[in-house]
Amino acid sequence: MLKKLRKIFKYVKPYNKTLIFIICGFLVGQICALFLPNFMADIVDVGIRQSGIENASPEAMSVYTHNLLSLFMDDNEKKIVNESYEFVDLKNQDGKEEVQPDKRFRIFIEKYPKVIEKEIYVLKSEFYNSKKALNSLNNIFLKCISRLFKYLNNKGQSKEFVLQNKNEFYVDLDSLYEAVSDFQHITPEKLKELDEQSSTNFDIHQAAAAFNKQVYLDLEMDVSKIQRNYIIKIGLIMLAITAVSLALTVSESYFLSKMSAGILMNLRKDIFYKVESFSQKEFDKIETSSLITRTINDVGQMKETIMSGVLIFIPPVMFVGGMIMAVNKCISLSWTILLGAVVSSLIIFIVLILVLPKMELMQKLLDKFNLVIRERLSGIMVTNAFGNIKLEETRFDNINVELSEISSYVNKLILRVSPILIVTMNFLSLLIIWLGSSQIAKAKLQIGDLMAFVQYSSMVIGAFLTLVMMLFSIPHALISINRILEVLDLEPSVKDAKICKTFNENFKGEICFKNVSFTYGKEENSVLKNINFSAEKGQVVSIIGATGSGKSTLVSLIPRFYDVTSGEILIDGINIKQVSQEELRKKVTYVPQKNILFTGDMEYNLRYGNKDVDAEKLNKCIEICRISDFLDADKGLKRKVSQEGKDFSGGQKQKICIARALLRNTPIYIFDDSFSSMDFLNDFIIRKNMSEITKNSLVILVSQRICTVMNSDKIIVLDKGEILAEGTHEELLERCKVYKEIAISQAAEEMNI
Repeated sequence: MLKKLRKIFKYVKPYNKTLIFIICGFLVGQICALFLPNFMADIVDVGIRQSGIENASPEAMSVYTHNLLSLFMDDNEKKIVNESYEFVDLKNQDGKEEVQPDKRFRIFIEKYPKVIEKEIYVLKSEFYNSKKALNSLNNIFLKCISRLFKYLNNKGQSKEFVLQNKNEFYVDLDSLYEAVSDFQHITPEKLKELDEQSSTNFDIHQAAAAFNKQVYLDLEMDVSKIQRNYIIKIGLIMLAITAVSLALTVSESYFLSKMSAGILMNLRKDIFYKVESFSQKEFDKIETSSLITRTINDVGQMKETIMSGVLIFIPPVMFVGGMIMAVNKCISLSWTILLGAVVSSLIIFIVLILVLPKMELMQKLLDKFNLVIRERLSGIMVTNAFGNIKLEETRFDNINVELSEISSYVNKLILRVSPILIVTMNFLSLLIIWLGSSQIAKAKLQIGDLMAFVQYSSMVIGAFLTLVMMLFSIPHALISINRILEVLDLEPSVKDAKICKTFNENFKGEICFKNVSFTYGKEENSVLKNINFSAEKGQVVSIIGATGSGKSTLVSLIPRFYDVTSGEILIDGINIKQVSQEELRKKVTYVPQKNILFTGDMEYNLRYGNKDVDAEKLNKCIEICRISDFLDADKGLKRKVSQEGKDFSGGQKQKICIARALLRNTPIYIFDDSFSSMDFLNDFIIRKNMSEITKNSLVILVSQRICTVMNSDKIIVLDKGEILAEGTHEELLERCKVYKEIAISQAAEEMNI
C-alpha cells in the first residue's frame, strides 16, 4: 500500500514549498483554535464571576486589610508580603491642593480615591512584569484567605461575615475588621491544622476574588472598570486569534485547492500521454470507456486522497492538544472523551465495512455504464434502423437501476453517519454537563472550565473521527489508485529501442517483409503467417483478399501500430524496431479504414497533418480529391465539422482524409480501404489525380475492389493470413484462382475478363 501511495505522492514533490506552508499554516491555525475555549473559560470565570479580578493578591489594600490577613500568615509569608508591597500614607495632605507633584502619587489618588483618608499598601510595579513572582504571591494570599474561610466555618461564624449562595460570595469586611481581636490568638500550629483541612464547600479562587472585590470597594476603586477592561482585553485577544486562524484557514484552503488541482492536472496529463503511447494491444486490455472513467472519476477521487495524505497529521495534533487542555481543565471527566471516541469509531467502522465493497462495485458499474452510453450514442442509427430502441432502453435501464440502487444504498449509509454522530456527541455533552454540575456543586470545578471542557471534548472527538475517516478512506482510495496505476504501469507493447538508428538522408522508402508472422493472442491463432514481399519507391502495391484475411493488420505493422510476433520488417534495410516511432511515422502516412474527422472546421482537419502547408498546395489537394464539389459557397474551408464529421457522407469524409494525407508529402503512403465509400468514378479520378503527388513515393493500397487495384504495379493476394500470390492484374488472373473469383464476382464483363 505504501508503495502505491508513494507512486501517487511523487506528484506532490513539485509543490514542496507550498506543502510546507500549508502544513505550518494549518498547524498554527489549529493551535490557535485550541486556545479559544481557554480564553472563553477565563471570560466566564474571571471576567464575569470574579468581576475581572484575576489575581488573589490585591493590587492595593488598606492597613486594616493588611493587618487582618497577616493574622493568617506565618512569619515567612508575612516577610514576603511586606517586601512585595509599598506603604503609602497621604491622609495628612490637603486634598484640595495639588497634593504631590509626583505623577506617580497623582495616579494613586485617581486609582485609589480613599488613599487621601487611609493608609494603604500598593503592590510594587516589578511584580506586574514577573509572572513567576506574582504567582508565588498569589499562592500566599490563596492560602491566607482559605485559612480565614476555614477558620470562620469551623467556628460556625461564616454566616456572620460571609454570604455564600450557590458558590457566589459576599464578604462583610467591616465586620471582619471589628472582629480582628478574635483572631489574635491564632498560632502557627493552628495555621498548619487549617492547611491540612482539605474539605471545603467553596472555590478558593472565587472566595479570593470576592474578598479582593470588597477590598477594592473599600478603597472606592472602580470595580466595574476592572471587569470591563478584563473582558475587553480577553475579547480582543480572542478576536485576534480568530482573525489569524481565519486568515490562515482561508489562505491554506486556497493553496491546498490550487496544489491539488495542479497535482490532478499533472496526473491526468500523465495518464493521457501514457494512453497516447499505447498500441492497439493495450486498448484491447483496457476498454476506452474504462480509460475515460479512470481519467475523470478515479483521478477526481485522488483529490480527497491527496488532501487526506497532506493533512493526516493535523487530527493527531488536535487530538493530543485537545486532550491535554481537557485534562488540565478536569482530569476526572476525561474518561467521557474516550467513551465518545470509542462509540463514534464503532459507528464509523460498521458503516465503512458495509460501504467499501459497494464502492468498489460502483466503480466497475460506472465503467459498464459509460460503455453502454458510448455504444448507444455511437450506434443510434443502427438501433433505429433495426427498431431496437426498446431493447437498448431496457439495457440502459438495467445498468442504470443497478448503479442507482448501489449509489442510493451507499449514500443512505453515509448520510446517516452524520446525524448519528451529532446525536452521540450531544449525549456526550449532556453526560459531561450532568457529571460536571455535581463537581461545580462541590466546588471542584468552575462553570467556565466546564464549558471549555465540553468544547475540548468536541474538538478531541472531532479530530479522532476525522483521523478515523481518513484512515478508513484509504481502502476506497486504493481502489482508484489501483485503477490509475494499472494504466500508468502498463508498459506499451510497442516501444522504441534504447539506442535508435536513423534513416539515411537519401531515404528511398523501400519496404521488405521477411518471414513476418503476427498474432493478437495465442500463437495458434496467428493472423499473419510467414509474410514475405518487398515494395520499392515509385511503386503502387495493392493488397487484396477476402474479409478477415489480415489485410488491415498487415499494413498496420508498417507504422508499428502493432509489433510483429516473429520475423522483421525492413525499410531501406533497417529493421523498423530499431528506429524511433516518431521518425518512422514522419516517413509514413497512414489512412485508416475508419475515417476520423476532428471537431473544428474543414481547414483545421486538412492541415492536421501539416499545419505549415502553403495555400497553393492546399488548394491543389482540394482539387485532386474533388473536395470543392461539396464546399460551402459562403464559408468555404471554414465550414464547421461536427463531432466525428457526422454532417458529411462516408465518401466526403474519405476525400477529406485522403487530402489530409497527401498534404504530408511523405515517401510512403498507406491507404487502408480508403476509397471504399466512394463511387467508382470518384475512386478512379482521385487515384489518377493523386499520382502526380505520389509518383516518387511508395503507395500501398488495401482494397476489396478489383477496379481499385487492377492498375497497380504489384498486387498481393492474402487468404487466411498467408500470401497466395503476387503479381500484376493480368498475371494473377491467369494463375491465382482466388483473385480470379473475386474479379468475376465484381462484374467481370466490365473488366474484359
